[in-house]
Amino acid sequence: SVLPVELSEFDAIYNPEVRGADLNWKTESEINNNFFTVQKSRNGINFEDLYEVKGAGTTNEITDYFAFDPNIKLGVTYYRLKQTDFDGKFEYSEVSAISVYDDKIDKLTISPNPTGNTTNIFFNSYQVGPSVLNIMNAQGQIIKSIDFTLKKNGNNIVVDMSSYAQGIYMVSVETNNKIYTGKIIKK
Repeated sequence: SVLPVELSEFDAIYNPEVRGADLNWKTESEINNNFFTVQKSRNGINFEDLYEVKGAGTTNEITDYFAFDPNIKLGVTYYRLKQTDFDGKFEYSEVSAISVYDDKIDKLTISPNPTGNTTNIFFNSYQVGPSVLNIMNAQGQIIKSIDFTLKKNGNNIVVDMSSYAQGIYMVSVETNNKIYTGKIIKK
């Protein structure tokens, strides 16, 4: 049987500037699609209806949809779509989640620190994309740069410090919405 809606994307992205969630989805085609219900959950199990968005009916065109959730709390929030046909039949999308942290816990964590060899640098990101981690000496000169791709939510970068002299090194990571800084103590 042919699926009523060919959903190619569904993303929930936290927007820290307005402290809300942008909900975007795209269909490649639709057959008898009456509407989408955006559903929200705090535990990933029990979902409540948030918004209803009218579907395109029947189309072979790519269709983009958007909703916004201005009521975000700290922690993880889960979203899914319930797609309903004109005859009342429905299907659920996969779940997309956002994690929101306040500045007290949304920080760069370095462990072990002090370190003799390798250390882990942990931090959060609300979106995916290219980024760079810089390690600077006491004079502020960049002595190591690591290019990497941000993942949504938790990120971990392992840094080998074994070839560096003892001392204090500054670390900076610039994500798409925040700059994290910290210190590595090399023993």
